[in-house]
Amino acid sequence: MIDEDKKVAIFHHASFLKYQQNSIFSNGFIQETLRTLALLFPQSDRDTQKLFQKTLSSLSLDSPK
Repeated sequence: MIDEDKKVAIFHHASFLKYQQNSIFSNGFIQETLRTLALLFPQSDRDTQKLFQKTLSSLSLDSPK
């Protein structure tokens, strides 16, 4: 939480998490985090897609294939 608990910071590197399956994190932590991100930002949701594309453009990133 940030700004006096009015904002939540979201870790947006899901691809990084997928490659950390055998790491220092406890069993299930990575999978739970990925499921939570999928609930918060469903890939089939148009608003989520627009936000994702806007973020990619603003950071001059390529879209994933």
